[in-house]
Amino acid sequence: MAESSTSSQSYPKSLIKDYGFSDDMNPRFRKTMEDAHIFVNNVGPDGRGVFFAVYDGHGGTEAVTVVKDALYQIFSDLLRKKPHESIHHLLAEAFALTDKKLEDDHVDNDGTTAAVIYMQPEIRDGKEVVMIYSANCGDARSVLISGGQSHRLSLDHKPTLPTEIERIEEAGGLVVLGRVSGVLAVSRALGDHVMKQFVISDPFVSEAEVKEGDAHIVVACDGLWDVVSDETAAGFISSAKGNCQSIAENLVKYALDLGSTDNISVMVVAI
Repeated sequence: MAESSTSSQSYPKSLIKDYGFSDDMNPRFRKTMEDAHIFVNNVGPDGRGVFFAVYDGHGGTEAVTVVKDALYQIFSDLLRKKPHESIHHLLAEAFALTDKKLEDDHVDNDGTTAAVIYMQPEIRDGKEVVMIYSANCGDARSVLISGGQSHRLSLDHKPTLPTEIERIEEAGGLVVLGRVSGVLAVSRALGDHVMKQFVISDPFVSEAEVKEGDAHIVVACDGLWDVVSDETAAGFISSAKGNCQSIAENLVKYALDLGSTDNISVMVVAI
C-alpha cells in the first residue's frame, strides 16, 4: 500500500497527474486531531485503480484510527473476491462491513465521517474511459473541478435534511437544534454504535466519467467546507499556480484565515 502527503509519487497512467494533502489541528479551537486520510495507487485486479479518502472523526480517535486502513482493506478484498459486482455495491458493502468491524471491536461512543473516491479505467461502449466513484457518509465532501466550475460528487448527511429528519423520526429518534438527539451534528457515520438506530452508515454513492476539462478532485472535511463553498474552492484551485501539494496547503491556510473552528484536512488530486 502506498500512502503519502507529498506529490512525489508515480501514478497509474491516465488516472492521476499529481496529488497533495495538508492538514491542521487548528489548536486555537481544538485540542486533538481527529482527522485521517489515505491515498493508495495500483489498486484493483489490473493494478490501475486509485483509492483515496478523508475521514473526520468525532468523540475521540478510536473509530477514525480503525477506519483509516480497514475501509480500504475491506474494499480491496471485495474487489478481488467479487470482480463482476458493481462498484456501487462493493463500496456500500465495504462501508457496512467496516461499520460492523467497529461494532465487533466495541467502538461504541465515537465515530467518523468518510469521503471516499475510487477511480479505475473501464471499457464502456467499446472504448476505455476513466470512472470516478464517490462514496460518503456524513459531511466530509468530494468535489470535482471542471473548467473552473464545481460539481459535487458527495452528499452532506446533515440532520437538517428533510429526508434525514424523516428517517430519524421514523426510527424513533429526534433532531434537536440541528443535531441527532441534540448531540451529533451528522446524521450518518461509521461507528457511533450507541446511536446506530438513528446514525446509520449507509453511504451516498455516485459515479462520473472523466471528461475533457475535468482537472481536479478535492476531498476535505467540514473544517474546510464550513467556511469555503464549492464554487470558491473551484476558483481557488483553478487559478492556483503551484502543484497539488501547495494548493492543499494554501487551502488549509485560507480556511484558517476565514475562521474555521475545526480540524482541517484537504486533499487535492489532479486528474
